Amino acid sequence: MNKFKKILLGTLSVLTLGLFVATGTRVDAGTVTKTHKLDCTSGSLSQSGDSLTVTNSFGGSYSVVTSFTTTSILNNASKTYTKGVKMGSSSYLQFTCEYDYTVTVLWSSRNKTDKARTYQMKATITPKTGDASTETSDSISEVKSNDETSNVWSFTGSADDTIKIERKSEECILYEILIVESGEEITEDAYIQEAEDAIDAIGTVAYTEAKKLLIDAAAAAIAKVSNTASISNYSDYEDAVDTFEELEGQAISTFTTAVSNIGTVTVESGSLITAAENAYAVLFGDTLGKNAVTTAKATLDTAKAAYIDLTYDSLPDSLSANDLTTGTYSDTTSTNTKFTIVGGWTVEESSATVEGKSFSKRLKSGGEATYEKSKYIQFKTSGHACLKVLAISGSSKDANREVRLYKSTAASTVVASFKSAIDSGSSKYVYLDVPSAGTYYIGTSAAVNFYELELINTSVSVPVLEQQENSTGSAIRYIATISGVTDMSAVTSWKAVFTLEGKKGSYTTEDNTTLYTAVTGDNGKAAATN
Repeated sequence: MNKFKKILLGTLSVLTLGLFVATGTRVDAGTVTKTHKLDCTSGSLSQSGDSLTVTNSFGGSYSVVTSFTTTSILNNASKTYTKGVKMGSSSYLQFTCEYDYTVTVLWSSRNKTDKARTYQMKATITPKTGDASTETSDSISEVKSNDETSNVWSFTGSADDTIKIERKSEECILYEILIVESGEEITEDAYIQEAEDAIDAIGTVAYTEAKKLLIDAAAAAIAKVSNTASISNYSDYEDAVDTFEELEGQAISTFTTAVSNIGTVTVESGSLITAAENAYAVLFGDTLGKNAVTTAKATLDTAKAAYIDLTYDSLPDSLSANDLTTGTYSDTTSTNTKFTIVGGWTVEESSATVEGKSFSKRLKSGGEATYEKSKYIQFKTSGHACLKVLAISGSSKDANREVRLYKSTAASTVVASFKSAIDSGSSKYVYLDVPSAGTYYIGTSAAVNFYELELINTSVSVPVLEQQENSTGSAIRYIATISGVTDMSAVTSWKAVFTLEGKKGSYTTEDNTTLYTAVTGDNGKAAATN
């Protein structure tokens, strides 16, 4: 372990002890109470009271549409609120409490009048012990108003918990947080014992995320001790850090060597690319941000893209959410099919039966998805084709959320779209006409959950209809032709919905013939459902 790390660690431990002595407020012998006040009513975070390390990311300042007056949780006095901070989809506020605690939060719904909404805040509580995290939440239900509706939310927890406060649904507004800690004062001897126990818990060092957490926990415990010389097994900690760094270096070297081994990409490069991907999968945490890793990862991504181009035609045509790994796909992610996921999609466990198929997972857009937002699903085709989609709206109350197919990177180039069903019972396969060769991007107007995608060749694509005759009323009869299909009985179950001479229609075969009936309606994009 280098000397700089030792010196820095010693400095931190002295500062930590000094901070405790300076900010702890004695109630009686052996008991300490701390009060932390977090104020967001200026449109940004300010702190008062006892010191607390807080990390946060907000969606910016929010001006209340109609100011409201209520009792401040920070000083128990009446206050008029005109500003707060927005808790968007990626906003959070996080801190760790040294003692048992009570957290009280003043928050509100955001002014949105288009429909009734349920607003929710949540706190994820992670114990230092390594036990599973728990979640507590608060709701403001069915709000549709010109005014913000405020609420006071309170929860408790145990010493050394890490608390992360976020919005759970809809964009919420945060105003004040009051944190009160209380517990028995920890002596220097207790800090020393805690550090020694944490070092012993490390055990045999390996390059794993679990082992890194144990080393970090030991470092945090050591930082509370005023003099590391008083820790009897401190040298074991130094050895553990050195061994971990050595193993990390070996893992990085294995990855960069595997990438170098790829060389010029050919159709035979698959196993080499897989070996490099496996080596990258071993890496985690801060290692991923090291220059050697980021440079090699960029090279691997380029090689993978080149390999996909060379072997694209042989890749599977369909993608099922069941086959994807759970988690958030923040980078460009190959699915080993013709579909590539780009930016911000999430795969989560969720059981559903749709179109008679059982699904254990779903792929969530989590909001609007477009090329401009660097969030989309990409595929290519060498000619006219059909995209088969099984998807459900991300809200059971919103049947207007669209799945959109873009021909280019511009948002104005929607070549086909449909409104997703609101539940699994009403969801059907939808077929989007892919009119010509090129690269296409699948996006959404709002949060939509995908279960299955399939690229179908033109032999079973959306029928091409030609007007045959006009009948009475709004019904028009059409003849359908499907490229490559000679036996129309193979498609008798189809019902198509797409634009014909500017009018939306519903089409079915009759007696295994190519005769379809069109019913006039609103203008619509090219799409079809079976």
